[in-house]
Amino acid sequence: MSLKSTKDDKVGKIDLVSFNQDTNTVWLVELKRKDNKDTLLRCMLEVATYYQLLDKEGFIESHKDMLGNLSTDCIRKAVLIFKEQSQHEEIKEMKDGKRPMLKQLVDSLDITFFLMEESGSTFTVEEVLL
Repeated sequence: MSLKSTKDDKVGKIDLVSFNQDTNTVWLVELKRKDNKDTLLRCMLEVATYYQLLDKEGFIESHKDMLGNLSTDCIRKAVLIFKEQSQHEEIKEMKDGKRPMLKQLVDSLDITFFLMEESGSTFTVEEVLL
């Protein structure tokens, strides 16, 4: 989903939008491929920026057939990374208390992390509890 108003805008794209009907949560997801070297901070700032730029009311309205009359507070931010990549190592350090300022920023920005693992043609995803 592009956030661009015109072709010339320098704004990027949301990698993935997901809707959980059970919790009425819309997730704006920054997806990092295997071997991506972006820092966790960069991943967080990307999805936070996209969230800030998104016309949330317009988004809900344009997807009313699926979302119904949900309010804009149903839209959340997430980063989806592969297990055992550099960003996962940063999450482990944060969980071990080695990155308290990064953890504080995660809490302030209200970002959720998901870890993905590939096994053959199967992918499993789990939420990271900090």
